[in-house]
Amino acid sequence: GREDVKDFTASLRKIVHKCMVEGKGTRDLCGPSGLTTEQFIDEVASQIGKDVSAATAAPTKPVAAEKDVDDEAINALFNELDTDGNGVIDKAELKAGLIKLNLAPIPMIKTLKADT
Repeated sequence: GREDVKDFTASLRKIVHKCMVEGKGTRDLCGPSGLTTEQFIDEVASQIGKDVSAATAAPTKPVAAEKDVDDEAINALFNELDTDGNGVIDKAELKAGLIKLNLAPIPMIKTLKADT
């Protein structure tokens, strides 16, 4: 199995439990003082945002060794991202390239709200 999915699931369980213990559960479980489903989802999402921020600061294990990387493909990608051909990829070129490759980092909280 994928460790990142297992880690996220474990983190989500802790967050949901924490919300319930703190009285921030849904009305069906906590009674009239509980949160609506939408409020509960927002609360969990805000906690996930905090948890993900801490998790993304941790270093990740590379999936490929340097010796396994295709240098020709790297050069082709670099040339594609270096849109003005000056031999340097500036922030704007990097951002545009990451968006084009669907690799641009976006805040987790926006992702969660967009899926609802």
